[in-house]
Amino acid sequence: MRVVVDLPTELVDQIRSAIEQGNYAGPEEFLEQALHTQLRLESGEQQTLTSFSEAVQPRNQEAEPSSFRETLAGEQTRNVNDDSSELEDLSVRDFDVLTIDPPSPSRIDTGPLWGQYNRILPMKVSVRRLAIELDKVDAEGIAYDEFREETAAVARAYGLQLEESDKEAGRGRGEKFSAGFPTGDKVESSLNRFKTHFVGQIDSTGSLTGSLPNLQFVNISPSTREFGLSDAGLDFAQVKNPVLDESLRCENPLSESERRFYLDHVNSELHAEYNAMEVVAEAIVEGVNRPEPLSERVAELSEDWTSAQASTIRSGLIGRMNELGLVSRKRVGTRGVGYELTVDGERELL
Repeated sequence: MRVVVDLPTELVDQIRSAIEQGNYAGPEEFLEQALHTQLRLESGEQQTLTSFSEAVQPRNQEAEPSSFRETLAGEQTRNVNDDSSELEDLSVRDFDVLTIDPPSPSRIDTGPLWGQYNRILPMKVSVRRLAIELDKVDAEGIAYDEFREETAAVARAYGLQLEESDKEAGRGRGEKFSAGFPTGDKVESSLNRFKTHFVGQIDSTGSLTGSLPNLQFVNISPSTREFGLSDAGLDFAQVKNPVLDESLRCENPLSESERRFYLDHVNSELHAEYNAMEVVAEAIVEGVNRPEPLSERVAELSEDWTSAQASTIRSGLIGRMNELGLVSRKRVGTRGVGYELTVDGERELL
């Protein structure tokens, strides 16, 4: 079907810029992926995008509602200073936390992680904060709405300062520590996205979405509407992290211990995700190392995925694998991007 849509010049420029980064084969793939993401969000209770224009905007162009403007604009603007003492303390400590069972497979997606869950550091922030809050109350659960709201706000504060660190370090696309954090100029949509992707969400049927439930780090009770930590989630929270336990200006977003824990956990508990990483690694070694052909290889994992879905899955896999030190990006020509398997990636996945 042919559809003609008038788009603002500014939006067209943003789309063109995203395509020039090399992660999309052309405007058709970009728009198909944006529409798929919008429809996926519309199908849930928590709608984090409200229009087509928002669906195709980059993360730093998300919608900001008046409900958050008064409470957050004064505290969490882009003009933040470098004083990490202003941030909520998320450093590791001796946690005394009551854990709960992880969600049953019937309540979560057991396939490869959705592509929007594209970084692990934001997951770490939410897991660590849940452990801290549970330690305070000496209970198995924390109120659903309150934890989501507060954690997204804390993540925004961290993300804004990580953006400053990214600028100082000269980190390019795909390397930024602030990726995945809710740092958009338009605040509410940015916060809602983080709550859905990196904290967790429960719908009216009790089904869960979000990286943390899918990784079996957290569970959300349908009866009490409370967040709880699984044993694996608590273990992950207790592993030291360079950003949270050392400095915002550290050299790596994850410690070697975190990388090892995450890979062992995924290999043991999320077989589809680990298999997807192996498929990506094998493809790259075979020379299938550009976004579009690699998306086609990823699409072979499920006959139910559209090309846009496969592209989203591929993008998330590359983001997480890069953060884990398994894959690196390289410039191809003046605008393209390609992927290389690192020594650690070869050792882990081949």
